[in-house]
Amino acid sequence: MQLTAIQLRNQARFKSNFSDTTALTNAEVLIQLNEGYSKLISAIVESNQDYFEEQKALFNLVANSSLYSLPTDCIKVKQVRIAYSTPTSESDYVIANSYDPVDTFDVQIDESQVPVSNPQVDITNNYCRVFPRPTSSVAGGGQYYYIARPSALTLTGDVMIVPADYQELASTYAASKISERFNDYSRADRLTVEFTAGIEKMKGELAGREMNRQYRFRNITEVPRHKTTEIG
Repeated sequence: MQLTAIQLRNQARFKSNFSDTTALTNAEVLIQLNEGYSKLISAIVESNQDYFEEQKALFNLVANSSLYSLPTDCIKVKQVRIAYSTPTSESDYVIANSYDPVDTFDVQIDESQVPVSNPQVDITNNYCRVFPRPTSSVAGGGQYYYIARPSALTLTGDVMIVPADYQELASTYAASKISERFNDYSRADRLTVEFTAGIEKMKGELAGREMNRQYRFRNITEVPRHKTTEIG
């Protein structure tokens, strides 16, 4: 059964045995619920990145600039595509390979002389570094395919975009933090163990959810994505 924000809030208060709305406001409980929600999302992405539908975002290449911001709601980048001249179709983009400075043996070859036919990207923090650096600006010259973080719970009727069987874990997490805040450490420890066990069980179930499916990403010359069935 899907649980709304208000139902999760009530569960968090029940599990923590703390109903005083003066010492602990509903807004404060919601903050803890969203922290738990965020941890659920991260665990799902770690276990099965295709649970959440990919998003696509364009970014502009700037002459002599190699560093570009990731989308603000990005959890994980699945693929980056680059076009060093104004793109008119998807086939003008080249899929960039992953790059790690640790693997560099020759700066001149590995960074300065990377061909535009085989671009490389290094994802660090909230940025994407592109090699080779564009020599001219290109509107829409970059594409991110990424997993976006679902919106936080705000309204009492909001529902989390996670498997219904595990939505209650957010209230368990919130209750553990509430218990810890008000010095009920034994309850907090028990709830933390319960939350951690629930996360591991969820990850185990989701890991095998689509083991036999085709990879969602394909070469741009292959069958268009809209002709495939995606399980979301």
